[in-house]
Amino acid sequence: MDVCVERALMKGSVLHMQAAGFHLLPHHMPAQEKFLLDKIKVGGKVGNLGELVGVTREKAKVVVSAETDFSKRYLKYLSKKYLKKQQLRDWLHVIANKSDSYELRYYNIHDNDADEDED
Repeated sequence: MDVCVERALMKGSVLHMQAAGFHLLPHHMPAQEKFLLDKIKVGGKVGNLGELVGVTREKAKVVVSAETDFSKRYLKYLSKKYLKKQQLRDWLHVIANKSDSYELRYYNIHDNDADEDED
């Protein structure tokens, strides 16, 4: 927990957490949505989403909305874990394209090959 948050809690202050919402632009949407539903931890327990965390699909996005503390970095961690499980980690990587979203992109292999040919 952050030091500032701990000090505020010790003094008896009330902290107001904003609802966090993150977008993910995946390539295999239904499978990744199910993976996130199965793997997200709330309160230290897997599958304990309840009313606090929601994972929904909107057109070409998977939206994770949280009423509790939820880190964008944790979403990136789970996305990388999904790619590793599906053996896609060698071809895709997770990029933050906005402050509240991640996108899965292919590595630029063609640019690297062109540079090697010039040498």
